[in-house]
Amino acid sequence: MMTLAGDTPFLFQDPESAKKSSSRSKHRRGKPDGALTKKINLIVSLLHKNDVFSKKSLLAKLPEIRVWLKKEGVFGDCERENIKLLQKAVKAYSKIEATSISFEESDYSSVGTLLARNKLSFIKTPTEEIGEISSETASDGSSPSPYEKTSPSFARHKFRPHSPIESRSFHRIVTSYDRLSIAKKELKEKSATLMGLIEKEGAPEIEHLIIGRGDTALALWTEEHQKKHSTPHSFECLPEVLLIGKDSGSWKRDYTLAQRHAMLERLKTPCQPSDFVTDETYVRNRHVNARHLYQANQCSLAETNAPVLDTEIKEVENFKPGMYDEKTPWEKPDSPYRALVQTSIGPKYIYTKKIDICAGLGEATNPLLNPVKVGGEILKAPLSKEDFTRLSRFDPEKRCTPLIDGNEYVLSDIEGMSSKGRSVIVYGGGGTAAACGRKAFHGDDLNGEEKSFAREDAKNSVLWVARNDFEKSGTGTLASKALRELEKRKGLTLVEIIESDGRLNVTFAETTGDSLTLHKFVCDQLIYSTGQTDDHLHPFLKNITDKPEPLFVEVEDGSDEVLVGAKAGDDIRLLGAAADAAITTRFDTGTWKFLHSTHVGGDVGPGSMPPTTAQLRLLKATESTRLHIVNLNIDHPSVIKRFLYEAGAPPRVIQNFLEDLLLEREKSKPKGFDREITKQLIRKHTLDAYVSLDGHSSLVT
Repeated sequence: MMTLAGDTPFLFQDPESAKKSSSRSKHRRGKPDGALTKKINLIVSLLHKNDVFSKKSLLAKLPEIRVWLKKEGVFGDCERENIKLLQKAVKAYSKIEATSISFEESDYSSVGTLLARNKLSFIKTPTEEIGEISSETASDGSSPSPYEKTSPSFARHKFRPHSPIESRSFHRIVTSYDRLSIAKKELKEKSATLMGLIEKEGAPEIEHLIIGRGDTALALWTEEHQKKHSTPHSFECLPEVLLIGKDSGSWKRDYTLAQRHAMLERLKTPCQPSDFVTDETYVRNRHVNARHLYQANQCSLAETNAPVLDTEIKEVENFKPGMYDEKTPWEKPDSPYRALVQTSIGPKYIYTKKIDICAGLGEATNPLLNPVKVGGEILKAPLSKEDFTRLSRFDPEKRCTPLIDGNEYVLSDIEGMSSKGRSVIVYGGGGTAAACGRKAFHGDDLNGEEKSFAREDAKNSVLWVARNDFEKSGTGTLASKALRELEKRKGLTLVEIIESDGRLNVTFAETTGDSLTLHKFVCDQLIYSTGQTDDHLHPFLKNITDKPEPLFVEVEDGSDEVLVGAKAGDDIRLLGAAADAAITTRFDTGTWKFLHSTHVGGDVGPGSMPPTTAQLRLLKATESTRLHIVNLNIDHPSVIKRFLYEAGAPPRVIQNFLEDLLLEREKSKPKGFDREITKQLIRKHTLDAYVSLDGHSSLVT
């Protein structure tokens, strides 16, 4: 049976038929119960068409839904079977739409009393045409897409006036979860094979070592090593490139990212986050669910034959003359670096000529165990280590962790499971704190952009406190909404936490001139989000340097420099969030300069995924390698200029296009523009003679 990350059953296939099919063949999926699958698809289509994103909206429309399903013959006379069918469909729909809707038998039976008060007129049925996308007709007469030949990615998401039974969206989503299941298995098998080769080799040597296996590592593998994607590697010998890391990053849970599909599309890879959502979600360019990004990345790593090794790096060192002898030899003199990795037979060195560190941001800084400076005075830590350890454990009775860092909170499935509301304080003024406040208010962060901050929609009461101000939360759509709607206090420093009667008594200090004012609050949970440490980079850099430097590239005619990362030697680079962790102030300043000067909106910031991809592409553009794709929403104008020039576009056309592009970026802030705007730009400047449009805003040759 298909599985989600974490081996959660995906109930688009009847479990009983899945068991039968698996018993017939170990390697071949049997056909599911067609009638049941069609019924589930129909119900899922119906829920999606009527914008059911919460239990409240489901119950409001359930009377009409029930009557319509009986009319269409989907529901029979046995109400118990109808309930089971609806529960399966709601569960499948929740997985697809990344929402969390619980549905009980009592919810179904209670709608009978509502039928007399309803006119059964406002639900939309799946037989109606979906969307306001286009009235054009494809070659098969079924749907809009004049871009079928030139836009393979967007062609996956055409809006069809589909039949109520057969839904193209949901078939594609089911297939994507099948791909994910296969990908996870293949990555595990490849890692085991690679580990065996390393253990067998006397002194293993790799040309290029990529530390990390998350989004930045995949972007690097995509941009710099695309020629290696098409040739399956049997791994009978060690590859030239190796991605190495203990896990695949943090995005394994439902979390609404600040960026939309147009910003995050990486169309060189075979799988996109949009492969796990409906056509409508993609075409409307909604915010991406982090779990869908994680799943797409796993599929892309497997399907591009990425050599990924699942293990831990203990340290990295560079060759130092005179430091080695027969007892501790440097066995590969042509390789200036080596990494000590953990294997099943013990630690072992891998030698390499080049290292890229894509290890992401570090753990959250802890403001609760260190002395606090307030008004020129140094106060003791807000609480003891013993109390911190005790209060940082999940409380099964309260269904929450009293003290929790923001990174852990936004990526946790269990923190929002309590049906009982609680009072929450979020401490910190950045983007993660904004996300914590949003999730705390609603109880989850599924489809965050769709949710209201109305009082009746609040699951918990939230106070958002910043030591200085909230400027670092950014100007993105989601952060701005949280900043506008949540109750806030700024200029407060946390100085004491005392537990009493199962609750937290939290004291903040405010300084005004020479005066000091204490503010006391009582809450059930304190979420702290005051930055990240760079401790995770220490094993990689301690033997190399304690002062990484910014990495710049020259653009145009050498008149300008753009920051693209950090460096710790001639052939060691830190990219993306790892660079942000290593040289935070300089990296943030340089990246904001890049983003502001090129009119990129506030939904992206330093260390986030879209600018990281753009910085990698800018690095690639400084080399002689020809570019085959650009994203008009995020790539540097110099990259787009070179791309169009290589495609054969006249210089004057390119210049006029770039001027209009920057104006469009400015107008579309902070979210970026979608496919319709891109089409208008291409038509205005007649670029369709040289390039094709793919996805929302990517040009390809």
